[in-house]
Amino acid sequence: MENNSKILNTILVILLILTAILIARVFMTAKAPRAITSSGTNNNLFCTQVITQAKNNQTGEAKEFPTSCLPTGWTRVTPDSITK
Repeated sequence: MENNSKILNTILVILLILTAILIARVFMTAKAPRAITSSGTNNNLFCTQVITQAKNNQTGEAKEFPTSCLPTGWTRVTPDSITK
């Protein structure tokens, strides 16, 4: 009976180690979220939650965005440069 208990404990330890390796591998290979920046290129970065003023390059429309990441065709501007 004691021998069976040792075998089960060994199997349990092996399964725990394999699970830990699998979880670590998933986290190590995960990529940062992709975002579109003001230049329109995809970069691995995080979008900061900050009001960002931007201007549409084609239409000249000025708009505020809730994050630092801007859609393609928009350029970050200072509040002083926006004419109303």
